[in-house]
Amino acid sequence: MGLSSSQARLLSLTSRMHDIEYKAQNLEAQKLQMANKSTQVYKEYENALNSTKVQYKTIGADGSAQFLDATYNSLCSLNSNASTQYALFDTNTNFIYVPETVADTYNNTATGEEFALKMAGLTTIPNGADTTTGALKPVAPDATGDIFLARGQKTSANINTTPITLTLKNPLGGSNYTYTISSDTNTKANFEFLNNGRLVIRGSNLKIDASASSTQNDDIILLGSNNTLNTNGGNDIVRIGTVYGFEGNYHTRSSNNTINTGAGNDYITNYGDNNIIDGGAGQDSFMILSGVPPVINGIEERYTSRGMTLDRQDGWVTQGGLGDCRFLSLMNSLTMNNKSLAPYVNINQSGNNYTVTFKNYTGGNNSITVNINDVNGSGYSGGDLDIRVMEYALNKLMQQNGDGSLENCDWNDLSLYLLGNDNMGIFSTETEFLKIWNDYKSGVIDNIIVSTSGKGDTSEGIVNNHAYAVKNVTSDYVELINPWDDKDILKLTMDDFYKYFKNVAVFGSTKYDTPYTYANGGVSNDNSKINIYVGDTTSDLAKYNYYIRLYNTIIEAGGCTTIPDSMINSTDWLSNMINNGFVYIKAQDSNNNWYDTNIATNTGLQEVSNDIDLKKAEAKYEADMRKIDAKDKKFDTDLAALEAERNAIKTEIDTLKTVANDNVDRTFKLFS
Repeated sequence: MGLSSSQARLLSLTSRMHDIEYKAQNLEAQKLQMANKSTQVYKEYENALNSTKVQYKTIGADGSAQFLDATYNSLCSLNSNASTQYALFDTNTNFIYVPETVADTYNNTATGEEFALKMAGLTTIPNGADTTTGALKPVAPDATGDIFLARGQKTSANINTTPITLTLKNPLGGSNYTYTISSDTNTKANFEFLNNGRLVIRGSNLKIDASASSTQNDDIILLGSNNTLNTNGGNDIVRIGTVYGFEGNYHTRSSNNTINTGAGNDYITNYGDNNIIDGGAGQDSFMILSGVPPVINGIEERYTSRGMTLDRQDGWVTQGGLGDCRFLSLMNSLTMNNKSLAPYVNINQSGNNYTVTFKNYTGGNNSITVNINDVNGSGYSGGDLDIRVMEYALNKLMQQNGDGSLENCDWNDLSLYLLGNDNMGIFSTETEFLKIWNDYKSGVIDNIIVSTSGKGDTSEGIVNNHAYAVKNVTSDYVELINPWDDKDILKLTMDDFYKYFKNVAVFGSTKYDTPYTYANGGVSNDNSKINIYVGDTTSDLAKYNYYIRLYNTIIEAGGCTTIPDSMINSTDWLSNMINNGFVYIKAQDSNNNWYDTNIATNTGLQEVSNDIDLKKAEAKYEADMRKIDAKDKKFDTDLAALEAERNAIKTEIDTLKTVANDNVDRTFKLFS
């Protein structure tokens, strides 16, 4: 029996009603999503209302100040317009943030000077340039334990019975310096290759052997005990326990070391107890600074800090208040190999009186008598009595002869009194010294004195407006004797020498009896050429100094963190990193020292509303809300249509149900 037409219609309407209710529920859900999206759009707009950016102060050419939007690039890079130099440091590691190119250059250069030259795009260090702080760059031994150090680098190594090789790079491209190091016990040692060319070895129970090279001029500071050091060649400098007169953490009383320097004219100082020293062949010098006297063999010349008797030898002397570094340096130079003063002066003692005769002076009275009490009370040099008496007598004699005094005399007067001639010349470091150096090394000339320009004192013992005697010149470095506070040997690279020293005086050679200017305007020595800097000194010096200071900062911070190139010019990155506490800010004071700062307290920084981001957010908010409103209205229209259709269907269903009920009632009445 089939369905009646009314029953079929009822089923159709019921199905349609369910479909309408599903669509209505779907539209209601979409309306709810639109409401949530509306809230999200408003939240984004609200965030933009609170968005800020960092600005930094700039100084215009007319001195006017204005604030510009800050990015890493504008805030932390070399910026001549910024009123202050800033840097960002990682909150967790304290590393300084640097661009990728800076990090790559730092990781692939050995020294601050090399780093600064590459970053500044220069080939020569500008005159007056800053130097590194003295903090050395840490490197690691290779997989076999061997060590390779360039100047300005340091490392730590575990030493045992298996020898390792320590190699020091020659910066001028010559043969590298090599050492074989081992120990009968497992021990740890530290090695530092200072920028001035000195090798610092810290450790105990080490066997250090450089005897494979017979020409290697070693310069070693040995700190520790029970070590054995064999140099065996060249003109070596070995300082046990300390570098006297050198500022730095190189003072460790060192004992029970055995030093064998072998051939060469070697120089050894002792600060410690019971060391054993064998100078071997050559003219060797020794100075005891402190401690139990060592066992000494093969030493031709010994210095002591006190010289209270006349021995007719040039000994240890400390420059006093007279300011006669020229005289003391010339005496050091004249007696460099033969310490006897006899060729230049005769000193006779009678009680407390000393009669000093300057044997080569022919320009007038050449003899004078002084009293020891006057010498002791003069405040001039201290130490070796011969030199002290000679100094006081010469100063007094020059005054009596009408030639001024040692303090203001010129080089010619010194040459006349000590050598009996004025065969000398003065040359500027802006001339070529190749011929002078070669003549000195070949023995054509014997005595060279150099003096510094008007630069300040440095940690290397380089003193302003001061004279030094030249002890040795190689293609790599210059060795100087500084009369300021000791007879220690100052060893400088050629770069540093030409940076600090201005004049050279050549004595006792008719070949150099008048100043002669060499051509080419450069400075050379042996096979390596070092050009005096010429060019845009202002901008190049600023760039070089900036990168030297950046290198120093990386070293002091312990390392660097890389900022992606895509973020260097982003104001959002800078603001987000600062506001979220991922970085902190440091600024430089007038002395280029870093200090912690922040936006709230630093007058060169400020935080302002990000108007550009706000306008973008406002435009986006209005556009999004228009779309949301349009969709919401459409949803309302569709819901209204569904509701109308639903009501119509509901009415029809109710009608069909009423008809069906009436038919049933009528049928039951027929059979009742």
